[in-house]
Amino acid sequence: MGATHPAVLPTTGPRSVPDRSSLPRSFQEAVKLGWTVSREESAIDIRQRQRKGTVLMKLKGFPLRLRIPYTATRKEWQFGTPEPVE
Repeated sequence: MGATHPAVLPTTGPRSVPDRSSLPRSFQEAVKLGWTVSREESAIDIRQRQRKGTVLMKLKGFPLRLRIPYTATRKEWQFGTPEPVE
């Protein structure tokens, strides 16, 4: 009978943090690059009939997150500039 050896599986740790200059500059660009929404927080302003909030996005394998503020009305969504969150 052959000797049994424990299986050696390759371990993959988190990828290195991307260079800040290569981070997406808009919500649309982040989605195209594979970033996904991990959390959304918002509040409704009844007087102005709009929703203001923040979207937190992540990229699989990266420890860095993006925080993107937004304002939404019934007809339009406006996203701010993504801010890195470590």
